[in-house]
Amino acid sequence: MSLILFGGEWNLSALIGVLMLVGIMVTNGIVMIDKIERNRLKGMELREAITRGSLSRVRPIFMTAGTTILTLLPLALTHSSDTVISQTLGIVVIGEMITSTLNSFLVIPIIYEWLQGRKVKIQKLPVRSSENPT
Repeated sequence: MSLILFGGEWNLSALIGVLMLVGIMVTNGIVMIDKIERNRLKGMELREAITRGSLSRVRPIFMTAGTTILTLLPLALTHSSDTVISQTLGIVVIGEMITSTLNSFLVIPIIYEWLQGRKVKIQKLPVRSSENPT
């Protein structure tokens, strides 16, 4: 999406940036879900476990995103014809870091709560007897 905004082209450098950020995004998600699950095992309600688990990950996720963006900002802002590959990598990584940060704090907790809520509803459904009364 960031390449579209800046008029860039997909190339190998862009794909490497996407692969790198998928790894960061998955790691952030796994650590956050693990923290939420540990909160649930301690006896917290679902919403509280999600809130506390997400809040405990704010600093590490923002620090990762911030340092990555600040490091790649010079690459993204270069306009030399020699640095097209570097510029593409910088643009993709910065755009994806912003997206993955929003994903970590909005999408993952919402989907987790939705799936856990469905799981609880399914467990509460009455069990039908398979025997036919005769």
